[in-house]
Amino acid sequence: MLEHIKTKNTDIPVIIISGHANIEMAINSLRSGAFEFIQKPFDKERLLNFVKRAVENINLKKENKSLSNKLFHSFKIIGNNPFLFQLKLRLEEHHEPLMVGRDNFFALKTQARYILLAYFF
Repeated sequence: MLEHIKTKNTDIPVIIISGHANIEMAINSLRSGAFEFIQKPFDKERLLNFVKRAVENINLKKENKSLSNKLFHSFKIIGNNPFLFQLKLRLEEHHEPLMVGRDNFFALKTQARYILLAYFF
């Protein structure tokens, strides 16, 4: 069941509850992607704590994806360098995140040329 859920959506936290479990089963479940493993009988507060942590976990993953998308899909190239301008156009065309940076202008210009030649042509 766990493997089926994880193939549909890896971000869903799965809490496994079992009345006939052993340590090996718990370890295998956690290695297979279970968020938590609880053996019956269990304390209600313990289960609620796991559910709360699971909800926080999925919210953090959503926020992380959102921030990553904002970071990699918003860039601004400052200056009149034709090589960097061409690079920006190509990146917008292919929707690919890429970070370029060097200490001096010549290295940046050379790096932009190689990226355009190797990556897009």
